[in-house]
Amino acid sequence: MIRALESDEVERILRAEAIGRIGCYAGERTYVVPVCYAYEDGSIYVHSRYGQKIEMMRRNPSVCFEVEHVEDLVNWNTAICWGTYEELEGADAERALSLLRGHIEAGLPRVFEHGQPVGEATVSGDKPIVYRIRLTKTSGREERLHWELLPAPREVSMATTSFQSTPAERWLSHERAQQFADISAVLDVEDIWAAADKLATGRPFAEVTASLTYQGLEADLAQRIIRALMELRDGEPLARRAPVAMSS
Repeated sequence: MIRALESDEVERILRAEAIGRIGCYAGERTYVVPVCYAYEDGSIYVHSRYGQKIEMMRRNPSVCFEVEHVEDLVNWNTAICWGTYEELEGADAERALSLLRGHIEAGLPRVFEHGQPVGEATVSGDKPIVYRIRLTKTSGREERLHWELLPAPREVSMATTSFQSTPAERWLSHERAQQFADISAVLDVEDIWAAADKLATGRPFAEVTASLTYQGLEADLAQRIIRALMELRDGEPLARRAPVAMSS
């Protein structure tokens, strides 16, 4: 499932990455270009030679900035931000360059023999234009596929699926209960069955969730497990809805 990120989660993405994309618009033209950057206190810091993006941002300082971290097609997050382009001079520019060098060296540690970070090679021989994008609005999205919630193999023997008759026996297998227990790292199979039996008899979501948090499970994970159990109870196949099963 794709979910919206909170502002602090967006900020963590901005701090963690070193390459993003600036989108600018001027003179009936749209231009998107990747840049090395550093983030601090609500601003994106970049340096560059003069070129198309600088010309366009000088004409229209309202820009968009995007950065992402992609593990695979179903595990990724991205931050999309809007802000205002501002060129820096003097001490502000020097401080921004120092911030950039530190971030580039940490993220892209290769250097040339003269000690200049690889990320700065593009401005070698020219005075860099140093600028920041003061962010005015941020948003983010994340998708996660929780493989641990996919169905157990069909060839599991009947001996491993036996369990005591309970109200939830029609829709919860022993393998699935064990998966939820393993995910929690706090609960055992009996705890999962107890929660499932409460759901099977119509107990409210909040009450069943509270019973898991009382046993030491974090509230967010407790909510995800109970929602996944409810999907099983309601006949929604986790094979197709695994991302939903663990969504907040």
